[in-house]
Amino acid sequence: MWEHLLKRLLATLVTLIIVDGVLTHYLIAGGPGREANPLLSVYVGEIAFLLLKIAGGMLCAILLRNVYRRYRKLALITAISSTAG
Repeated sequence: MWEHLLKRLLATLVTLIIVDGVLTHYLIAGGPGREANPLLSVYVGEIAFLLLKIAGGMLCAILLRNVYRRYRKLALITAISSTAG
């Protein structure tokens, strides 16, 4: 049961990160938006920005999955707080 919940939370987390990247890309291309993260702001408008967002989301999911194997509660709490906030 908890493993199923974690899979859904991780899928939601990765989806939200990708949607954030796509929205940021289009809002900045349209003019009214800007990237608040100074490390990523250099790449906004390039394909590298979206690739970094996807890779970062996948890395977070993999790390949380590995944490879940040893510390189930910690992984679930982190996944829930990451998707909710």
